[in-house]
Amino acid sequence: MQHATHFATDPSEDSWVNEGLSEVAAELAGFARSATSAFVLAPATSLTAWAQDISISTANYGAVNLFFAFLATHYGGNEILTTIAREQKDGIASVDASLASMGFAETANDVYADWLVANYLSTDEGPYRYDGHDVPPVKNLYRRAPDSRTSNVRSYGAEYLVTSTGSGRMAVSFQGESETALLNNPPHSGDTCWWANQGDSIDSTLTRSVDLRSVESATLKFWVDYEIEESWDYAYVMASINNGSTWDILESRRGLNFNPNGNAYGPGLTGTSLGWVQDSVDLSAYAGNEILLRFEYITDDAVFSKGPCFDDFEIEEIGWSDNTSNDGGWVAEGFVRVRGTIPTQYLMQLIHEKDVGEPVVYQMPIDITGKGEFTIENVGDDDLVVVVISAVTRASTLPTEYTVTLRE
Repeated sequence: MQHATHFATDPSEDSWVNEGLSEVAAELAGFARSATSAFVLAPATSLTAWAQDISISTANYGAVNLFFAFLATHYGGNEILTTIAREQKDGIASVDASLASMGFAETANDVYADWLVANYLSTDEGPYRYDGHDVPPVKNLYRRAPDSRTSNVRSYGAEYLVTSTGSGRMAVSFQGESETALLNNPPHSGDTCWWANQGDSIDSTLTRSVDLRSVESATLKFWVDYEIEESWDYAYVMASINNGSTWDILESRRGLNFNPNGNAYGPGLTGTSLGWVQDSVDLSAYAGNEILLRFEYITDDAVFSKGPCFDDFEIEEIGWSDNTSNDGGWVAEGFVRVRGTIPTQYLMQLIHEKDVGEPVVYQMPIDITGKGEFTIENVGDDDLVVVVISAVTRASTLPTEYTVTLRE
């Protein structure tokens, strides 16, 4: 029922939000959920970037169940969940907007940071508790200082490194990649390409005029790198001779006339290109006309991939080419001209878990080069220091590499 209600009020919402609210709604209706055990065994599972294969997404369901249960525990109960369901912004931005509209100063990332700590401490009271949930501590790795570990983490996923020392102090150094890959591959040439974006229920378009009045035939060539949910989401090449009143969907050399799920509007790109490939479309039927040329990317309401990126357009017959170094006359709605990487935003936390006394949580500042250092003094022989490594780079679903060094 929650799925139907949410779709009616906010059809473009990211599936992780929709599924999370549905998981909590099912619990409130008295249905037991078992996915949380899969998540606590795999805390590196991203909260926001789901596995395309639904059969291996159990940990994703566990993550969203616990996140929204934690959010409701500390930020207004059912009211915050209802507010998110009605909010027209999507994903993390939806949580941000809903918190603000209810008068909370915290952001979604603030809640996420506390949630990561709660998943380790699993307390019965205080800021790291769950109401109505008995959550076992998440899986972690133990390292005794001095030591170091190199690994990787996806945005809104986390790794937990439990450490101890006999020296009375723990110094933690961090070095992560300053840039995170936004796309599977760098642009085909130059620094940028036109990315159709990623998300559920999106409809992105990239449109420009093309003058074919002086030629009797023409072929559009372009390079594209795409990862599109196969047979569910599609990217199209389109043309209009009446200023956009109607559109023809064109069949490119790599486009598929394959529609097993009824989602395609015509021949289009779907599946994975496995890197940059050149595609082409015959425009000869429009020779003698000035037309609008459009690329359009349409996704359904569940599960999304990286989407397509387009680069190096050419129509040789009219002497036109575009290497996407600037906007070049295109009108973008949903498309973004991007570099292959974006700055990484890390979330590094240290939990001083004392043998006697309450745990203390610190956040380690990370600079723009991906570097940070933090020292905790007065660490008892039986104390533990837990290093919680995460990233909150919102646009990326790809992992970023880091190294943590522990010193006494």
